Amino acid sequence: MSLLISGLENSQSMLIYLCIEDKIKEITVTRETMDNLLALYKEKINFYDGELIPYDNHYGYKKERNELYEYSDISKLTKLNEYLSQIPASQQFRLGEDKLENLNFYIIKIPIDAEKSIIIFKKYQTIKRFYGTKPLLFEGTSFKEQDNKKFLLFETNNIDFFVYSDKVYINSAFFFQSITNENATDFSKAREVIRSINDIIPIENIDALISDMENNNSIKRSLLNIANNLDIISNINIDGIKNIINDLGLNVEISPDNKIVYDTKYKTEILDIFQDNYLTSQMTNSDYRTNSKIKVTKSSGKQ
Repeated sequence: MSLLISGLENSQSMLIYLCIEDKIKEITVTRETMDNLLALYKEKINFYDGELIPYDNHYGYKKERNELYEYSDISKLTKLNEYLSQIPASQQFRLGEDKLENLNFYIIKIPIDAEKSIIIFKKYQTIKRFYGTKPLLFEGTSFKEQDNKKFLLFETNNIDFFVYSDKVYINSAFFFQSITNENATDFSKAREVIRSINDIIPIENIDALISDMENNNSIKRSLLNIANNLDIISNINIDGIKNIINDLGLNVEISPDNKIVYDTKYKTEILDIFQDNYLTSQMTNSDYRTNSKIKVTKSSGKQ
């Protein structure tokens, strides 16, 4: 299914807000600048004519540039709803009082009709401040477009995500998480996956795995990939794991009471077991890790 937005082409106005120290502030731009920016953002929204992918599947899915992740239950996004609720009551940005160096992200609101709007979010990255397409310079009480890139405020060649009809459409999952604090929800999901694994394959030192996950995003991503394939885990048993360990000489230990011993030094090998990432080629009889086709180097096992 593709995203269809009716009425976008007829929209004639937009509003711009800055998030500074977690407060939403409205800015004023000249009419000419607003018209130029409005045309640009309409074009960017219309660019996303590809498939919509459930956000739950964003781990492990290689998204094409014109595809979007669709987050359907906006009520769960407490931080995002806090920002959205600030918009109608937002105060005007004041140069000197509100420091641009504390800008976190900006919001573009494009009214479609009396009830609907598209609300665009873009993370502000100071590293890109010299490379945007529409630099704005603060003059008096409003911003206007300038050629001098030293005064760049907006990066208009990309959108991180936007809200429309009570759903969120996401281009950058990373910045969506950063702005909405969805990352905290991901940690909760990853902890649930660990518990689900533990119900099937008992884990010794499970607290160490949880701690590693909270300090290592790659472990979190691996666990969230498993969340979409828990049926695979249900087909793995401790005898099969022992065979893999012995056949491939993995640095993984099984305790006397048949628990897989989590050891942070060998976390990659353990996570690959949970993901069923080992195979033997029928053509060459070589052993591989299927997630990256990395050849398995057999060792003498854990000492």
